[in-house]
Order: sequence, then structure tokens, then C-alpha cells
Amino acid sequence: MKLDKLYDMQKKVDEKIGEKLPEGRLQDWENLANRAYAFKVEVSELANEIGFFKEWKHSHKVDHGKALDELADCIAFLLSVGITQGYDRVVKDASSEEYLVDSSWLDLFKTLDNVSLDSSSQYKMAFMLLLTIGRKLGAGEFEISESYKEKALKNIARQEEGY
Repeated sequence: MKLDKLYDMQKKVDEKIGEKLPEGRLQDWENLANRAYAFKVEVSELANEIGFFKEWKHSHKVDHGKALDELADCIAFLLSVGITQGYDRVVKDASSEEYLVDSSWLDLFKTLDNVSLDSSSQYKMAFMLLLTIGRKLGAGEFEISESYKEKALKNIARQEEGY
């Protein structure tokens, strides 16, 4: 997946958010740490939506649309952190890994939980894991990309409406 258009979209979202913050706040270390934490929260929300760990809940069915929406949230925070860290200058694409698609949900999410986002290689690994999770959900790169773009437009509109 080429990331240029996604970076461009996220820069627009971040600019809208930055308009409401004190000058330079979006780029400071504390805000960056908060967005990295928000990424981890969104990963947990994605896991909850998929529900793979809820073995006791036999009625659980994955809602594909909701899962993709949560995946888009993960991608949004990941892109935002990547832009602030300058990873957008070196990580231009990402892809799922065929050999990981057969991994258990738990293995994918545990690995993603351990990604630190403090280097471009860790950042790229997070993207690869998210795309692999999307693929395991049955979504291709185009569908994942479109889901992110829809979410980005929604996030821009939210900021304009006083979210």
C-alpha cells in the first residue's frame, strides 16, 4: 500500500486539530505521547470489536464495517505519530505479510501491543500488522485505504463542527 495519499489526508486532519491547540502543541513530546497512547487504545478497541478473545460469547459475530472503522482509527493515530516523528519521509509503503495471515488473532494483537513506535522500523511493523489484521478480516488494501479516507473526512468534519 502506497502511503503518500494517507499521509496527505492525515496532515489535513492534524492541521484541523492543531488549529484548536496552542501554537506548537501538536508537535510537542507530551501530545505525541498522548497520540501514541491513543493508538494503543484504538488497537484495543479493534480487538474488542473482533472479539477473538471472548470465547465465552458464542453469539459474537464480527461486524465487518465496525471492524474496518476501528482499523481506520488505528491507522489515523499511527499516521499522525509517523508524521510527527518524520517517518513519512522514510516509510513510503507498507503491506500485509502472507505468512502472518494464518497467525492467531492473539499473536497478531500481542505483537502489535509490543510495538513501540520509537523507530521507523517499529512504525513500519505496526503498519504491516494492521494491514495483516485487515486482510485476516477479509479486507484488501483498497478497502482499508478507502475506510481510512472516509474516517479522515469524518474527522475533519468533526473538527469543523466543534468536536
